[in-house]
Amino acid sequence: MAENYTQTFNKMDAKAGFIETVEREEIYVVLAELLNQLQENLELHQDDLIKVNHEELYEVFDRLRDF
Repeated sequence: MAENYTQTFNKMDAKAGFIETVEREEIYVVLAELLNQLQENLELHQDDLIKVNHEELYEVFDRLRDF
């Protein structure tokens, strides 16, 4: 999920070059919200076998982003 999310913004920025500091921060905040919602959904369904490793997914985001 984090990889696809990041690559999508990479592609959009490569075409339009619109991502600046404010947009970069907003993209990160939305990613954090999505990961939190995923964790909450897993907890709601009592799926204890799957844990969301936020730090690892943030590292994927930082490593892959070109913007």
